[in-house]
Amino acid sequence: MRTKVFVFELNSYNTHLLQIYRDVLPALLNDSQLSIQYFVLPTVSKRAKNIVGSNVSDLGRHSLKYFLPTKTMRGVYYRRVIQQLINSQKPDALVFNTLEPKPYLDVFKAINHPIKIGLVHNPLRFKSNYGVKLKNELLFCLCDYNYEVLKQADFKIDGYFSPFYKCMDVMLTQRKASRIEIVIQGVISYNRRNYSFLIELAKKISLHHSSCDIIFNILTDSTYRDGPHFREKINNAHLQKYFRFHDRLSDIKFFNQLANTCYVMPLLNHQQGTYSLGKATSAHLHSGAYGVPLILDRKTAETWRINDNASIVYDSANNLIELLTSKTQARNSLSKEYSRLIDKKIDSNKEFLRNLFKTHEIFRPIRDYQSIINFEI
Repeated sequence: MRTKVFVFELNSYNTHLLQIYRDVLPALLNDSQLSIQYFVLPTVSKRAKNIVGSNVSDLGRHSLKYFLPTKTMRGVYYRRVIQQLINSQKPDALVFNTLEPKPYLDVFKAINHPIKIGLVHNPLRFKSNYGVKLKNELLFCLCDYNYEVLKQADFKIDGYFSPFYKCMDVMLTQRKASRIEIVIQGVISYNRRNYSFLIELAKKISLHHSSCDIIFNILTDSTYRDGPHFREKINNAHLQKYFRFHDRLSDIKFFNQLANTCYVMPLLNHQQGTYSLGKATSAHLHSGAYGVPLILDRKTAETWRINDNASIVYDSANNLIELLTSKTQARNSLSKEYSRLIDKKIDSNKEFLRNLFKTHEIFRPIRDYQSIINFEI
């Protein structure tokens, strides 16, 4: 009998992470043929099916947010529905793809099952809400460097998942050899990303390297949050030629453009962000999945353990422009080194998960059952 796992996502975001479980859970549960069923909100059901296939079920109805308008109210509903699913279908393990915000963390805590695995996205906020960690709960973060940081911070984390897996296959296309295209993804938010640095770069390129064919592809819906204001600043500075903006993007269009770009630039705002304190950015996840080298400030590169030969690592705006415009940066070479680095991270993660399965007490029922089956065979 195959090990059966239920994966729950109670939010309308983070569906891009669902595909990681096909790769990490077989190592964690010592079963290459395990059965995974995903439960998501109806609003993202189609998107989830495009990413992980047909084994996706709706958790509730489209009208739920109207009848139960707050997350706290919906949380009470999800507790009942999820517990009924567990009692009737008896999965071997549960995974909660997101444990935030607190009403959904409360769902995770309230569910009765011997193996509950939760993915923590924002450890600082999560830690203040978590309370007592129970024996039937395992907490995971994203990426090896986050795991090491959180262990040193005495955060009760049990392991990590390397999330560098493609959401969907894309077509690689020929691009103009002289053009340098750089993707900046994620919601346009001044709190999250240092867009002032991007404008500074564009101005320096305009003044001193005007012949350089470079484009910053702002790969997100620019009509949202700080997008309109940022576009206005670009127009007022007459820098439109260096930027490409979008309205709403489909998943396939998003990943096609990301996979076919030269570089991905996370552009982190270190004054506001927590990316060196356990939080992960999807820019790193997607770039690793599609083998697209990163452009990183040295602080971030050191935190993420990215070497200079695997991505572009800069110390200042002038240094970055010099690296981009000189012939010293061979994009294909960077891409190969970056892909090798990501492969090593994935292999190390699977070895870590296999060892966790062998040693952690929470997996004893599955280990004992697998021993019986193997003995009978």
